[in-house]
Amino acid sequence: MTVAAGPPGSIRRLDDVPPPLVDPTDRAGLDQGLEVGVILFRWTAWIWMVVVAVVERDHLSHPLPAALLIGAAFAVTASASVMRAVVPGSSIRPATVVVELAVGAGLLVGSAVFQDGDQSQSLGSAWPLVGPLTAGLVFGPRIGIASGLALGVARGASGFFGGPGVSAVAVVSSAVLYGLAGGVCGWVAARLRRSAANAALLADMEASLAVAREREDVARTLHDGVLQTLAVVQRRSTDPELATLARRQELDLRTYLFGVEPAVDLLASLRDVAARHEQSLGTRVTVVCPDELGHVGSELIDAMRGAVTEALTNAAKHGRATNVTVFVERDDDGIFVSVKDDGVGFDPESTDDGVGLARSIRARMREIGGRVEVDSRPGSGAEVRLWGR
Repeated sequence: MTVAAGPPGSIRRLDDVPPPLVDPTDRAGLDQGLEVGVILFRWTAWIWMVVVAVVERDHLSHPLPAALLIGAAFAVTASASVMRAVVPGSSIRPATVVVELAVGAGLLVGSAVFQDGDQSQSLGSAWPLVGPLTAGLVFGPRIGIASGLALGVARGASGFFGGPGVSAVAVVSSAVLYGLAGGVCGWVAARLRRSAANAALLADMEASLAVAREREDVARTLHDGVLQTLAVVQRRSTDPELATLARRQELDLRTYLFGVEPAVDLLASLRDVAARHEQSLGTRVTVVCPDELGHVGSELIDAMRGAVTEALTNAAKHGRATNVTVFVERDDDGIFVSVKDDGVGFDPESTDDGVGLARSIRARMREIGGRVEVDSRPGSGAEVRLWGR
């Protein structure tokens, strides 16, 4: 049972620990959560602006333009909310950020122009924060800071539109407040997205590790059971078809479990050649190996396979053999292979078949430092003997 730490004297199962409210690997979910938070702030700030307009209505020198700005803020707030509700997975678009910054700048200028200055609360104190927040969320902390500073400058420009003007302290404080809001929002969003990406990567690594461990357990079980049995069948079976089938099953299993094919051993390779030869040419081929061969290098395996294939083809096509015995063992000189058939035989020194056979096989064996002997007489079959290290 897996347990988690708790208060002294208590033990909790990890299964009983409630899951987190937000999946840390779900970046899209994190973005949606941040955007929903911005939507809630829009509505809160807009409601507060309406309350200020109602409470401070006696100090509005131009009610109609102020109402138009409040309506513009409502249109932006409502459209963003509708977009989020109607279009699943929709995100804040750059055009939305530009519109919010423009409306926010209009509210900051309008607060100075449309109010007489005796009010206790500015009309555009809260809602203009929406622009820097969304700018930081969409474009990052640097753009969030820059947009906040731009709104601070916009507030200072109210004097150019007939307003009483704003003090330098007010301009600087507004710029710092809006810039910090945009920068912090962008920084938090970037950190959350980076954490989500790292958590997703870690989750993928843990999943891959779990699959690898499971495959390792299966591989260990199969290696100790099924694969060992298939190897024994290949070594001891006198039926070439059964040995070949066992070999192919072993290759399939090893490829599935480990992703690569294992090194082919000589005996299995010769049995595969024998089985293919029987299927294609119809000659019965028996592979005999009285003892274990031990490790055989891949170059020697390839050379022996090619030489035996050549000898079997010659026995069927030219020797008209019906039975061929392939004998393989390890002796003092290395690996010895004999291919003996019951065909019509030939004179190795006087016939083209004998000379050609010896040359083609000898060329293969010479490449790995081996040697070849061909023994045959007309009417007595033929034997090709191969040695290699």
